[in-house]
Amino acid sequence: SSAGLMMKQQQQQQDSSFFYIATLGNSGGFVAQSLRSNLAMKQFTEDDQRALKKQLKAQKKDKDKDETWVAMMRAVSFYWMRHRSSFPWRLLPRLTAEERMQKLVNHVVLENELTNKHLLHSNLERHMGLDYARLHPMTFTVAVAKDSNSSGSGNGDSDNGKEEEEAKEKQPRKYAWPKALTDDVVLAGVAGGDAQDGECKRQAGAKWIIKPTQRSCGEGVHLWRGSSLGELAKHLDGERPTTEFVVQRYIDNPFCFQGRKFDIRVYVLLVPGTAAKPGLRAYYHRGYIRIGGADYAANRDNLANRNAHVTNFHVQREHERYDPDTDSIDGTPVRAAFDDFLDTVDREASPTMRANLRRRVDADDKSTMQDVVERNLVHTLTKIISAYTTKLSHVPAHECRQFAVLGVDMLLCDDGSVWLIEFTKSPAYRTTEKYLHDLHQRMLSEAAVLAHDDVSPEHWIKLQLSS
Repeated sequence: SSAGLMMKQQQQQQDSSFFYIATLGNSGGFVAQSLRSNLAMKQFTEDDQRALKKQLKAQKKDKDKDETWVAMMRAVSFYWMRHRSSFPWRLLPRLTAEERMQKLVNHVVLENELTNKHLLHSNLERHMGLDYARLHPMTFTVAVAKDSNSSGSGNGDSDNGKEEEEAKEKQPRKYAWPKALTDDVVLAGVAGGDAQDGECKRQAGAKWIIKPTQRSCGEGVHLWRGSSLGELAKHLDGERPTTEFVVQRYIDNPFCFQGRKFDIRVYVLLVPGTAAKPGLRAYYHRGYIRIGGADYAANRDNLANRNAHVTNFHVQREHERYDPDTDSIDGTPVRAAFDDFLDTVDREASPTMRANLRRRVDADDKSTMQDVVERNLVHTLTKIISAYTTKLSHVPAHECRQFAVLGVDMLLCDDGSVWLIEFTKSPAYRTTEKYLHDLHQRMLSEAAVLAHDDVSPEHWIKLQLSS
């Protein structure tokens, strides 16, 4: 129960009860408030930092910034950082092994192998072969060749130099195409394997979605349809994406919410073991859905309409008719509670969709459709995370204990197929709507407890991983 989790947390924190928040924006304050109010943890504040620096000054150690960090690391047990690089990992060897194992940081080693779109599909293909494309859309990483549009030796500060640079920027780029990405693949959208459940529709020019490998918030994401690498190169020259991006098969048969495409934001908690006690623990937590701002059927082939195809909230809130008071566009919400999503599936799913969802998780007719849908999400996520059990089994001996709460974006299609789209590090914890505030406060509080110990969760579901 929640009370039991709180007692467990208080017991573990009685000797070292400080936590430290270093995040950007409003999420940091919300995380801090959740930990203070729900788990009786004390925040290491700016006043505490000033007192610590005053103490170091008395010891004549205040000139060394590293000393400040080391002293704070000894005082604080729990760290929540926006970026993994914000934590001074290089200073951990100055703590004893026992001190290191008392520290807990909200980033895991190699987490970028999940959150980087190129590394995600590379790891999945290495672990599963082309079967990965039954769970995650077929993906290719493309890079701009290093010698593409390389600068000359002219003076960049002169007008002529600027004109030369502008002219080069307009020239066609050279792209390092993966060998497996051929004209036939571009045309058909299939590479050596079938789509999920063995159903593949060859069509005259498959739809593709192009994304930077490391950006988020829908930035730089756009769609394209064509029949050859030459056409793709011309399109990319016009868009001028980042120097590395993924070209991913676009799943164009989504199940819709009030006529609009949506994705499903859920969360995964990863807790690697230690060298003494290896083993990755992973948990799933339901979230909410993010809904496109334009009718999908009317814009199915209008790939330029990002509001219809890119469901990220950052894209929708830029719509000229987005209403922040109702969180909607033209009266249709751009986000909705998880239960509303499940109820919609229960009402509107076709017989084929229902049958496929039940078959995938061996559900009998007594199981509710709401339960079957969530079991499918857990099933897909379990298969994906299982590809990482070896890499994330334990933290390096010279580091401290770690955990990570990652955002997970999934897609449910009208045939009942379920897809993992991507992972997000340091996801935003929205609080503008009450259901979002309550969801995230409960989720964060329980995640902090589970990161400390393998107790029975109330709302998180433990994934049964395989190696």
